Amino acid sequence: SNKPVLMAGRSGIGKSSIIQDTLSRLSQPDGTGYKPDTVLGSVLCPASTGLFDSVQISAPPTAEGGVASEFMDQLVLSRVMFSSLTQAEKLRKVIQTRLVKRGREVLGPRPGEKVILFIDDLSMPQPEQFGAQPPLELLREFFDCGGFYDPRRLTWKAVHGVMTVSCATVTHGNSHPINERLLQKFCSLCLPTPSLQSIHNIYNTRSKAIESPVFSAEVRALRLDVVSCVLGVYYDIAE
Repeated sequence: SNKPVLMAGRSGIGKSSIIQDTLSRLSQPDGTGYKPDTVLGSVLCPASTGLFDSVQISAPPTAEGGVASEFMDQLVLSRVMFSSLTQAEKLRKVIQTRLVKRGREVLGPRPGEKVILFIDDLSMPQPEQFGAQPPLELLREFFDCGGFYDPRRLTWKAVHGVMTVSCATVTHGNSHPINERLLQKFCSLCLPTPSLQSIHNIYNTRSKAIESPVFSAEVRALRLDVVSCVLGVYYDIAE
């Protein structure tokens, strides 16, 4: 399905990291196959089950265990980070970056490729005086009409072969509500807030860089204490 996907949740729970890691794995050579070390393979054929035996694949597998190249396109990633000051022109340029001319007024990826546009964070653009958010209005036009206007030549550009994945922060701090007319275009997923233990394990793992010899023994000994203090301050502020 080419339906856009939106992952929503509180700030700091790993939405962007999850999406970026998944898309990076899918864009690797044979990343869209079903070998055990791929995204699909970890779901369809885990080592503990024979689930894959009952799944019918509509394309012949390759010798390496992936899907035949004529069935699955190579994925090309394009990422745009929204801020409160992001303009619609920036989004249009990012979409066009990975595209080539496929016709007189038609843009699309190169043959054998499919572009995935990752928008981070959809809730950031600040509404104008009358409530409009230009980058989101351009995105809605792109979903509804399959393209956008060239602001210089004032001609319509049809766009093919682009899928959209986005994340959004539940209204908090600098985030802003997203127009419901745009939200209805997405298949929305909600990422729950991890438990304190889960967040502690995440930051404990990522802070292991402090154990590098470039830090003194005194600093390395304080790693776990620093993680606990940072999380304590975060939860105090959040409450």
